[in-house]
Amino acid sequence: MTWERMTEDPDPNICAASNGYLYNIIGNLADYSKDAPAFSEEELLGWVTKQYDTWQSIPEESRDVLRVWMDQGYLSDPGVDISLSGKEEYTMIPLYNRLGGVTANITTFAAINRNARYPDEAFRVIDYLLDPEVQQTSNIFQYCMQGLPVYTGTGNSDTPSGSCWQMNETNYKAITEMQEQINAANFPGPVDANLWTVQWYDEEARKKSVHEKYVLIEMLLAES
Repeated sequence: MTWERMTEDPDPNICAASNGYLYNIIGNLADYSKDAPAFSEEELLGWVTKQYDTWQSIPEESRDVLRVWMDQGYLSDPGVDISLSGKEEYTMIPLYNRLGGVTANITTFAAINRNARYPDEAFRVIDYLLDPEVQQTSNIFQYCMQGLPVYTGTGNSDTPSGSCWQMNETNYKAITEMQEQINAANFPGPVDANLWTVQWYDEEARKKSVHEKYVLIEMLLAES
């Protein structure tokens, strides 16, 4: 479903799950061929307003949907660690974006400088790190990076013993189904940071905040 449909769903759990970060709701943030935002200021104000109105419409007892993120083999929330490898089977509601898919945030990447003195050796290092077994067992991936490794088999029944990414069959299937719905990917940066700080509680402050942040986003993209 789209994010808008989440906000209108009769299930209060789905409505509560729609209250996520704006950059994940929007999906593709910029038109880099024009160095401009991929949305208008009016659209941004409309999304922020709808997000606030939806949250206000949810009964307080239904607002405690556990918001979690994937980190080091766990679904994590402040003060809560949920293991995916035990007997518990979880219902996972992704935060859908306005295009009807899921936004992936790329938190870590590797690259080789075009002026590298040893490019072939550098490539071999990256090639080694991207080996499926290394992605699932290396301390670098398990404890030094946020999010799932890019190997899509991570967590399946073939995951090496001792890997913190082990999952039971139901939870692995739920994660896989969400991965298959990814239709936007962002490298977190200044645009995301500005969207994260948009105010929403007061109508006047909301309009002022949206305008200020949108103008700043335009400037950042024009300078990129």
